[in-house]
Amino acid sequence: MALASGMGVPATRAETADEFSRQLEAARAADGPALVELMVPRSS
Repeated sequence: MALASGMGVPATRAETADEFSRQLEAARAADGPALVELMVPRSS
């Protein structure tokens, strides 16, 4: 995310499906590139 922000690209991190859905919709509505980082738990 720091790399994207350093290049002027808005970046967010989602840790739940609801967060991801909201952030993806916001990214798609934005004018220009955007990054949504999705955190996926490791399975044991």
